[in-house]
Amino acid sequence: MTPLDRAAAVSALLGAYRFRAVNEAELQRGIEAVLIEAGYTFTREKHLSRKDRPDFLLEDGVAVEVKIDGTLTAVMRQLSRYAEQATVTVIVLVTTRATQAVRIPQEFCGKPVRVVLLAGALG
Repeated sequence: MTPLDRAAAVSALLGAYRFRAVNEAELQRGIEAVLIEAGYTFTREKHLSRKDRPDFLLEDGVAVEVKIDGTLTAVMRQLSRYAEQATVTVIVLVTTRATQAVRIPQEFCGKPVRVVLLAGALG
């Protein structure tokens, strides 16, 4: 499986779930449980640099970042920094914000970005 295929599979898996969470940490725990159940290998909060730690770093350098708040500009800066790292091959942004979902570019620094919109995940 290529990193892009893995990112597509993870995106489809997470997009098919209906998460119930009251905050980002709880949503991350739910995503972690789904990834474990599906058999994915990953590291939580892997340090890519002094400043950068994606929520999940899967096999083949697929970085998964979960965002429920923050400005679009801040999220884009963060994803761009991840894309600058040699160990990251594809980025998956999991968000509850439609504005982030539709305005995030399809790639940063030549690396593909996939977006999963979790409608109604918080409540």
